Amino acid sequence: KIFYEMAKKNPTMRDPMTRQYVFLTVLSPSRGDFKRVTEIVNNGDAILIWPGVYNEAIIMPDRAITVQGATDPPVINSGSSLVAFGFYDQQGPDTILRNLIITGSKYAIESQYSQPTLTNLTLAGNESGLVIRDLPVPWVTNSIIWANSNFDVWCQFGCSLDYSCVPSNVQGTGSISQDPLFVNAEIGDYHLQSIGGRYSPQLGDWTSDFQHSSCIDAGQAASSSENEAIPHGSRINIGAYGGTPYASKASEGFSADSRTGILAPWLKNVIFTIPELELDFIEELNSNIEEGVLKSGRGDIIGL
Repeated sequence: KIFYEMAKKNPTMRDPMTRQYVFLTVLSPSRGDFKRVTEIVNNGDAILIWPGVYNEAIIMPDRAITVQGATDPPVINSGSSLVAFGFYDQQGPDTILRNLIITGSKYAIESQYSQPTLTNLTLAGNESGLVIRDLPVPWVTNSIIWANSNFDVWCQFGCSLDYSCVPSNVQGTGSISQDPLFVNAEIGDYHLQSIGGRYSPQLGDWTSDFQHSSCIDAGQAASSSENEAIPHGSRINIGAYGGTPYASKASEGFSADSRTGILAPWLKNVIFTIPELELDFIEELNSNIEEGVLKSGRGDIIGL
Protein backbone atom coordinates (compact mmCIF):
# COMPACT_ATOMS: atom_id res chain seq x y z
CA LYS A 1 0.00 0.00 0.00
CA ILE A 2 1.04 3.58 -0.56
CA PHE A 3 0.23 5.98 2.26
CA TYR A 4 0.93 9.32 0.65
CA GLU A 5 -2.78 10.26 0.96
CA MET A 6 -2.48 10.18 4.74
CA ALA A 7 -1.31 13.77 4.97
CA LYS A 8 -4.50 14.89 3.23
CA LYS A 9 -6.88 13.46 5.82
CA ASN A 10 -6.34 16.44 8.10
CA PRO A 11 -7.71 19.59 6.39
CA THR A 12 -4.99 21.74 7.95
CA MET A 13 -2.40 19.75 6.00
CA ARG A 14 -3.66 20.45 2.48
CA ASP A 15 -1.48 23.52 2.03
CA PRO A 16 2.23 22.54 1.96
CA MET A 17 3.06 25.71 3.89
CA THR A 18 0.86 24.73 6.83
CA ARG A 19 1.53 21.01 7.12
CA GLN A 20 3.18 20.04 10.36
CA TYR A 21 2.84 16.29 10.76
CA VAL A 22 2.98 13.64 8.08
CA PHE A 23 3.34 10.59 10.30
CA LEU A 24 0.35 11.51 12.47
CA THR A 25 -2.87 10.70 10.64
CA VAL A 26 -6.55 10.99 11.54
CA LEU A 27 -8.22 7.58 11.25
CA SER A 28 -11.53 8.57 12.86
CA PRO A 29 -11.97 12.36 13.12
CA SER A 30 -15.37 12.00 14.85
CA ARG A 31 -13.74 10.20 17.79
CA GLY A 32 -10.44 12.06 17.61
CA ASP A 33 -8.69 8.72 17.08
CA PHE A 34 -5.11 9.63 16.22
CA LYS A 35 -2.51 7.05 15.23
CA ARG A 36 0.84 7.24 13.59
CA VAL A 37 1.15 5.99 10.03
CA THR A 38 4.18 4.01 11.17
CA GLU A 39 1.92 2.01 13.50
CA ILE A 40 -0.37 0.73 10.73
CA VAL A 41 2.00 -0.01 7.84
CA ASN A 42 2.98 -3.53 6.85
CA ASN A 43 6.00 -5.03 5.12
CA GLY A 44 6.28 -3.73 1.57
CA ASP A 45 4.26 -0.54 2.21
CA ALA A 46 5.49 2.93 1.27
CA ILE A 47 4.96 6.31 2.91
CA LEU A 48 5.34 9.07 0.30
CA ILE A 49 5.66 12.53 1.81
CA TRP A 50 4.37 15.65 0.07
CA PRO A 51 6.64 18.73 -0.09
CA GLY A 52 6.68 20.91 3.00
CA VAL A 53 8.37 21.24 6.40
CA TYR A 54 7.41 18.58 8.96
CA ASN A 55 8.24 18.97 12.64
CA GLU A 56 8.45 15.39 13.86
CA ALA A 57 10.67 12.77 15.45
CA ILE A 58 10.12 9.30 13.98
CA ILE A 59 11.03 5.95 15.51
CA MET A 60 10.98 3.60 12.54
CA PRO A 61 8.98 0.37 12.99
CA ASP A 62 10.54 -3.07 12.65
CA ARG A 63 9.08 -3.55 9.18
CA ALA A 64 10.38 -3.45 5.62
CA ILE A 65 8.88 -0.14 4.50
CA THR A 66 9.98 2.75 2.29
CA VAL A 67 9.74 6.39 3.40
CA GLN A 68 10.50 8.91 0.68
CA GLY A 69 9.60 12.25 -0.80
CA ALA A 70 6.66 12.10 -3.19
CA THR A 71 7.88 14.86 -5.51
CA ASP A 72 10.06 17.76 -4.37
CA PRO A 73 11.93 16.42 -1.30
CA PRO A 74 10.23 17.35 1.99
CA VAL A 75 12.09 18.72 5.01
CA ILE A 76 12.04 16.87 8.34
CA ASN A 77 12.95 18.97 11.38
CA SER A 78 12.64 17.28 14.78
CA GLY A 79 14.04 20.15 16.83
CA SER A 80 17.34 20.49 18.65
CA SER A 81 16.56 17.93 21.37
CA LEU A 82 15.24 15.01 19.31
CA VAL A 83 16.37 12.45 16.73
CA ALA A 84 14.59 12.90 13.40
CA PHE A 85 14.75 9.23 12.35
CA GLY A 86 15.66 6.44 14.77
CA PHE A 87 16.36 2.83 13.74
CA TYR A 88 16.55 0.60 16.82
CA ASP A 89 14.67 -2.62 15.96
CA GLN A 90 17.12 -4.56 13.78
CA GLN A 91 15.75 -3.15 10.53
CA GLY A 92 17.36 -4.56 7.40
CA PRO A 93 18.18 -3.20 3.92
CA ASP A 94 14.48 -3.43 2.91
CA THR A 95 13.71 -0.53 5.26
CA ILE A 96 14.48 2.48 3.08
CA LEU A 97 14.75 6.27 3.47
CA ARG A 98 14.98 8.16 0.18
CA ASN A 99 14.76 11.75 -1.12
CA LEU A 100 14.50 13.58 2.21
CA ILE A 101 16.13 16.69 3.66
CA ILE A 102 16.76 16.45 7.39
CA THR A 103 17.80 19.60 9.22
CA GLY A 104 17.41 21.41 12.55
CA SER A 105 17.55 18.17 14.57
CA LYS A 106 19.74 16.86 17.40
CA TYR A 107 20.64 13.84 15.28
CA ALA A 108 19.35 13.59 11.73
CA ILE A 109 19.55 9.77 11.85
CA GLU A 110 20.53 7.41 14.62
CA SER A 111 20.92 3.69 13.99
CA GLN A 112 21.62 0.87 16.44
CA TYR A 113 21.66 -2.86 15.67
CA SER A 114 20.12 -2.00 12.29
CA GLN A 115 21.05 -1.95 8.61
CA PRO A 116 18.53 0.24 6.76
CA THR A 117 19.13 1.60 3.27
CA LEU A 118 19.74 5.37 3.32
CA THR A 119 19.90 6.84 -0.16
CA ASN A 120 19.63 10.28 -1.74
CA LEU A 121 19.39 12.12 1.55
CA THR A 122 20.65 15.54 2.56
CA LEU A 123 21.60 15.79 6.25
CA ALA A 124 22.70 19.35 6.94
CA GLY A 125 22.26 22.00 9.61
CA ASN A 126 21.72 19.50 12.43
CA GLU A 127 23.64 19.20 15.68
CA SER A 128 24.92 15.89 14.26
CA GLY A 129 24.23 14.14 10.99
CA LEU A 130 24.49 10.32 11.06
CA VAL A 131 25.10 8.41 14.31
CA ILE A 132 25.73 4.66 14.05
CA ARG A 133 25.99 2.64 17.25
CA ASP A 134 27.03 -1.00 17.32
CA LEU A 135 26.75 -3.35 14.33
CA PRO A 136 25.58 -3.84 11.63
CA VAL A 137 25.83 -0.47 9.87
CA PRO A 138 23.34 1.08 7.42
CA TRP A 139 23.79 1.00 3.66
CA VAL A 140 24.44 4.64 2.71
CA THR A 141 24.63 5.84 -0.90
CA ASN A 142 24.11 9.02 -2.94
CA SER A 143 23.77 11.21 0.16
CA ILE A 144 25.12 14.55 1.36
CA ILE A 145 26.10 14.74 5.03
CA TRP A 146 27.62 18.17 5.47
CA ALA A 147 27.74 21.28 7.66
CA ASN A 148 26.31 19.76 10.83
CA SER A 149 27.52 21.68 13.88
CA ASN A 150 28.88 18.89 16.12
CA PHE A 151 29.90 16.15 13.72
CA ASP A 152 28.66 14.91 10.36
CA VAL A 153 29.22 11.16 10.77
CA TRP A 154 29.97 9.15 13.90
CA CYS A 155 30.39 5.37 13.63
CA GLN A 156 31.21 3.38 16.74
CA PHE A 157 32.93 0.58 14.83
CA GLY A 158 33.67 2.24 11.49
CA CYS A 159 31.50 2.47 8.40
CA SER A 160 31.58 2.98 4.65
CA LEU A 161 29.42 5.58 2.94
CA ASP A 162 29.44 5.08 -0.83
CA TYR A 163 29.01 7.65 -3.61
CA SER A 164 28.24 10.33 -1.05
CA CYS A 165 29.48 13.79 -0.12
CA VAL A 166 30.99 13.38 3.34
CA PRO A 167 33.97 14.66 5.37
CA SER A 168 37.38 13.46 4.26
CA ASN A 169 37.82 11.22 7.33
CA VAL A 170 34.86 9.03 6.29
CA GLN A 171 35.64 6.10 4.02
CA GLY A 172 33.53 5.03 1.06
CA THR A 173 33.71 3.88 -2.53
CA GLY A 174 33.21 6.77 -4.96
CA SER A 175 32.62 9.33 -2.20
CA ILE A 176 33.81 12.94 -2.39
CA SER A 177 34.69 15.56 0.21
CA GLN A 178 34.20 18.85 -1.62
CA ASP A 179 31.75 21.53 -0.54
CA PRO A 180 28.42 20.43 -2.13
CA LEU A 181 27.68 24.06 -3.05
CA PHE A 182 24.15 24.38 -1.70
CA VAL A 183 22.33 27.38 -3.16
CA ASN A 184 21.59 28.92 0.25
CA ALA A 185 21.54 26.65 3.29
CA GLU A 186 20.73 29.58 5.58
CA ILE A 187 17.24 29.86 4.08
CA GLY A 188 16.86 26.10 3.61
CA ASP A 189 17.60 25.95 -0.13
CA TYR A 190 19.62 22.75 -0.51
CA HIS A 191 19.49 22.61 -4.30
CA LEU A 192 22.93 22.20 -5.87
CA GLN A 193 24.47 25.10 -7.75
CA SER A 194 24.79 24.31 -11.45
CA ILE A 195 26.11 26.06 -14.50
CA GLY A 196 23.74 23.89 -16.53
CA GLY A 197 20.63 24.93 -14.57
CA ARG A 198 18.93 24.27 -11.24
CA TYR A 199 15.43 24.80 -9.95
CA SER A 200 14.73 27.91 -7.86
CA PRO A 201 11.75 27.70 -5.46
CA GLN A 202 11.90 31.48 -5.09
CA LEU A 203 11.53 32.04 -8.84
CA GLY A 204 9.35 29.01 -9.49
CA ASP A 205 11.56 28.36 -12.51
CA TRP A 206 15.01 27.21 -13.58
CA THR A 207 18.08 29.42 -13.36
CA SER A 208 21.86 28.96 -13.66
CA ASP A 209 24.83 29.64 -11.39
CA PHE A 210 28.43 30.71 -11.65
CA GLN A 211 29.59 27.53 -9.88
CA HIS A 212 28.94 23.84 -10.48
CA SER A 213 28.56 21.32 -7.67
CA SER A 214 30.75 18.24 -7.81
CA CYS A 215 27.74 16.25 -6.47
CA ILE A 216 26.02 16.52 -9.87
CA ASP A 217 26.27 13.27 -11.88
CA ALA A 218 28.43 11.76 -9.14
CA GLY A 219 26.09 9.15 -7.64
CA GLN A 220 26.12 5.39 -7.93
CA ALA A 221 26.05 4.29 -11.56
CA ALA A 222 23.40 1.63 -10.86
CA SER A 223 20.94 4.23 -9.50
CA SER A 224 18.41 5.52 -12.02
CA SER A 225 18.63 9.15 -13.19
CA GLU A 226 15.74 8.91 -15.68
CA ASN A 227 13.47 11.23 -13.66
CA GLU A 228 16.04 14.01 -13.59
CA ALA A 229 15.69 16.96 -15.96
CA ILE A 230 17.63 16.88 -19.23
CA PRO A 231 20.61 17.16 -19.46
CA HIS A 232 21.26 14.79 -16.58
CA GLY A 233 24.47 13.13 -17.66
CA SER A 234 22.94 9.62 -17.36
CA ARG A 235 24.12 9.44 -13.76
CA ILE A 236 22.16 10.30 -10.64
CA ASN A 237 23.01 13.35 -8.50
CA ILE A 238 24.14 13.00 -4.92
CA GLY A 239 21.73 14.46 -2.34
CA ALA A 240 18.00 14.64 -1.65
CA TYR A 241 17.10 15.96 -5.12
CA GLY A 242 18.94 13.18 -6.94
CA GLY A 243 16.64 11.06 -9.09
CA THR A 244 13.81 13.63 -8.96
CA PRO A 245 12.57 16.19 -11.53
CA TYR A 246 14.12 18.91 -9.34
CA ALA A 247 17.69 17.59 -9.60
CA SER A 248 20.20 20.19 -10.76
CA LYS A 249 21.17 19.75 -14.39
CA ALA A 250 24.42 18.49 -15.82
CA SER A 251 26.35 20.74 -18.14
CA GLU A 252 28.32 19.78 -21.20
CA GLY A 253 31.64 21.35 -20.45
CA PHE A 254 31.78 20.01 -16.92
CA SER A 255 33.14 16.68 -15.82
CA ALA A 256 31.83 15.05 -12.66
CA ASP A 257 34.94 12.90 -12.70
CA SER A 258 37.08 15.94 -11.97
CA ARG A 259 35.47 15.98 -8.47
CA THR A 260 36.50 19.59 -8.01
CA GLY A 261 33.51 21.68 -9.05
CA ILE A 262 35.65 23.48 -11.66
CA LEU A 263 36.21 22.97 -15.36
CA ALA A 264 37.78 19.64 -16.21
CA PRO A 265 41.37 19.79 -17.50
CA TRP A 266 40.49 18.18 -20.85
CA LEU A 267 38.53 21.30 -21.89
CA LYS A 268 41.18 22.85 -24.09
CA ASN A 269 40.76 24.21 -27.62
CA VAL A 270 37.03 23.55 -27.29
CA ILE A 271 34.29 25.48 -29.07
CA PHE A 272 31.12 25.34 -27.00
CA THR A 273 28.10 27.45 -26.19
CA ILE A 274 26.87 29.03 -22.96
CA PRO A 275 23.14 29.78 -22.60
CA GLU A 276 22.47 33.40 -21.68
CA LEU A 277 25.14 33.89 -19.03
CA GLU A 278 26.56 37.16 -17.77
CA LEU A 279 29.52 38.58 -19.67
CA ASP A 280 31.78 38.71 -16.61
CA PHE A 281 31.14 35.00 -16.00
CA ILE A 282 31.93 34.18 -19.61
CA GLU A 283 35.22 36.06 -19.24
CA GLU A 284 35.99 34.17 -16.04
CA LEU A 285 35.12 30.88 -17.69
CA ASN A 286 37.20 31.69 -20.72
CA SER A 287 40.24 32.30 -18.52
CA ASN A 288 40.10 28.64 -17.48
CA ILE A 289 40.33 27.38 -21.04
CA GLU A 290 43.35 27.72 -23.26
CA GLU A 291 42.33 29.23 -26.61
CA GLY A 292 38.66 28.55 -25.84
CA VAL A 293 35.94 30.15 -27.93
CA LEU A 294 32.62 31.04 -26.27
CA LYS A 295 29.36 32.20 -27.75
CA SER A 296 25.70 32.22 -26.74
CA GLY A 297 23.48 29.31 -27.69
CA ARG A 298 22.07 26.02 -26.48
CA GLY A 299 24.79 24.97 -24.08
CA ASP A 300 26.18 22.11 -26.16
CA ILE A 301 29.73 21.26 -27.14
CA ILE A 302 29.69 21.84 -30.88
CA GLY A 303 33.24 21.07 -31.90
CA LEU A 304 36.72 20.01 -30.81
